[in-house]
Amino acid sequence: MIELLKKHPIEIFFGLCFSFFTCFGQTFLIAQFLPSLRELASLTVSEMSFTYSLATFLTSFGLSRIGRLIDTFDIKKLSLCILLGLASGLIILNFSYHYLILGLSFFLIRFFGQISLGLISQASLSKIFGRVRGKVLALTGLGRSIGEGLLPPVIIYIIVNFQWRYAIFSELLLMILVLLPVIILCIPKISKTPLYEENQLIHSKLADSEKLTEGTWQEFFKSPRLFILCLFNSYLPFTVTGLFFQQEFLGEWKDWAPQLFGNGFVFYSFFYVSGNFIWGHLIDKYTSSKMHFFMFYPFIITMGFLLFGSGKIACFAYMGSLGFSVSTMAMMRQTYWAENFSYSILGSLKSKDATVTVVGTSISPIIFSSVTSMNIPISYTISILFGVSILISFLFLLHHILYNIAR
Repeated sequence: MIELLKKHPIEIFFGLCFSFFTCFGQTFLIAQFLPSLRELASLTVSEMSFTYSLATFLTSFGLSRIGRLIDTFDIKKLSLCILLGLASGLIILNFSYHYLILGLSFFLIRFFGQISLGLISQASLSKIFGRVRGKVLALTGLGRSIGEGLLPPVIIYIIVNFQWRYAIFSELLLMILVLLPVIILCIPKISKTPLYEENQLIHSKLADSEKLTEGTWQEFFKSPRLFILCLFNSYLPFTVTGLFFQQEFLGEWKDWAPQLFGNGFVFYSFFYVSGNFIWGHLIDKYTSSKMHFFMFYPFIITMGFLLFGSGKIACFAYMGSLGFSVSTMAMMRQTYWAENFSYSILGSLKSKDATVTVVGTSISPIIFSSVTSMNIPISYTISILFGVSILISFLFLLHHILYNIAR
C-alpha cells in the first residue's frame, strides 16, 4: 500500500478527501444536530423522522442520473456542481424554521454529500485501479474513517459549548479550504485510463451472463439476481441508519451519555480503518466475488454487543464492532460491481445499488420512530434485529451458494 501511495498520491488524496466529506451527509453526523433542529422547527420526534425520511427518499430519484453522469460527464465540472449543492444545503439548514425548509436542506445535504461525493470517488477509482482497487479503496476509505472519528466529538463540543450554527459554519469553512482546492487542482491530474489490468476472465464471464450493456433500469430488472443482491446490500445501511437516528434513545436505555457516544466514534473509526485494510488485502488476493457471503457476520456480533453488553466498555465494543461491520459491507459492495461488470456502466450500476439502499434508509427512521412512539421497549427492538440479522446472514449465504452452483 505504501508503494501505491508513492506512485499515485494525487488519485489517492482525491479519494481520501471525497471520502472524508461524505461524512457531512451521513446520518451519524446529521443526528448530532437533530435535537436543536427539532426545537427550532417545533417538531415532534415522529415529524422530524418523517421529514428526514421523505428528503432521503426523494434523493433516490436523482441517483440514476448522477451515476450516468459519472460515466459520461467531466468529473471536475460535476464535482463543482456537487460542492455547490452541498454548500447550499448547509446554508439553508441555518434557516430551517419550517419543516419544508428543513426537508429541502436535508435533501441537498444527503444527495450531494453522502451519495454523490461517494459515488464519484468509488466509481472513478474502481475504474482506474483494477486488480489493486481493494487496497486503494482501503487507503481512500481512511478519509471517511478520519471524519467518523473526529467530526462527531468536535461537532458535539461546538454545539454544547457554543451553538449548533457555529458547527455548520465550521463545515462550510472546511469545504472551502479543502474540498474546493482538491476539485480544482487534483481532479485534472487524475488518470483517465485504467492503470492496472483487470481479471478479464471473471469480468467477461459475469458481465455476459447478466446481459448488461447500458446499465439501464430495464436491463437491471431483467436480472432478478441483481435486484435481490441490492436488497441484501440495503439491509445493513437500513438498520445502521435506524440505530444512529435513535441514538438518544439507545443512550437512555444503556445509560450512555452523548459524550460517550462521541468518544465511541473514535473506536468506530479505528475498526472501520482496520476493516478496510484487512478486506482490501483479502479482496485483491481472493476477489470479493468469493468472499461476498461473509459481509453480514460481523454485524451479528455488533448486535450481540448492543443487546447483551452494559457499561462504557460495551459502548466502545458496540461502536468498534459497528465500524468493522460497515467497513466489511462497504468494501464488498464497492469492489463487487467493479470486478464483475463493464467500466462503461459502472457508475450506472452503482447508482442503482445506491438507489435501493437510499429507499431503505429513507423509511428506516420512520419505522424506528414509529416503534418508539408505540412505547415498545427498545430492548425488544434490538432483540428482533439480532434475530433478523442471523436470518439475513443465512439467506445470503444460501443465495451465494445457489448462484455459484448455477454458474
